[in-house]
Amino acid sequence: MNSTKIRIPTSDELNESLNLLRGKNPPLTEDWIRIAQWTRFDPRLAEEWLTALGRHWRTLLPISFRESNLKQHTPAVLGLLLEQYRAFLCPKKDRALFKLWSAVVLHRTPKARGEGFLIGALPFAGTAVREGAEKPAAFYKKWGFLGQEVFVNKFALKQESLQRTALGPEERRLILHDLFQRKRRITISDYLEACHGLISRRIAQMDLEAMPKVRAEGRTRGRIYSKNKSSR
Repeated sequence: MNSTKIRIPTSDELNESLNLLRGKNPPLTEDWIRIAQWTRFDPRLAEEWLTALGRHWRTLLPISFRESNLKQHTPAVLGLLLEQYRAFLCPKKDRALFKLWSAVVLHRTPKARGEGFLIGALPFAGTAVREGAEKPAAFYKKWGFLGQEVFVNKFALKQESLQRTALGPEERRLILHDLFQRKRRITISDYLEACHGLISRRIAQMDLEAMPKVRAEGRTRGRIYSKNKSSR
């Protein structure tokens, strides 16, 4: 991690950054990287950053991106953002090329140290903070952060067709355990909601069918899963 201190952006700077990302021309490399760091303070900025990246990444020089990013306080921020773009926004036809581009950008980029990604953007000690710490999404864990937020506009609707799974087996196991602590009978939709849409319907079905001492009733779409109190 670089010794450069994190600078909290002002409201005016956040608004200027949003306008810069929405502009027709791509920001300068230094602006891309500076704004990437500031996405930790505003999820809206993260959404706009990813959207703008989708328009411009093919014209951006990966070596320059990497050099500028490694000077930042937490270079792993860029890793998390690029991971989300690849998983949820990158068109299938571009994935191979984007993987090569991002591999150069992120070459030997150090991970964070297990800190929450968002800073001051979520209620202190709220549910989202607790769940992000206890059950972080896979792309957060990969880059040394805690959190579950996906910075994609209307993510729930996109996930219906994407069907990506961004929670690891251990995190999913904990979520199912907590869910059955609260409810004796659940549906796949209950499980998907508890996971905030971060897993595919197919994975949800497989997890429930593989869970010990859980009984399935009904047809696939409306199937109900129940667990005896004694097996909790």
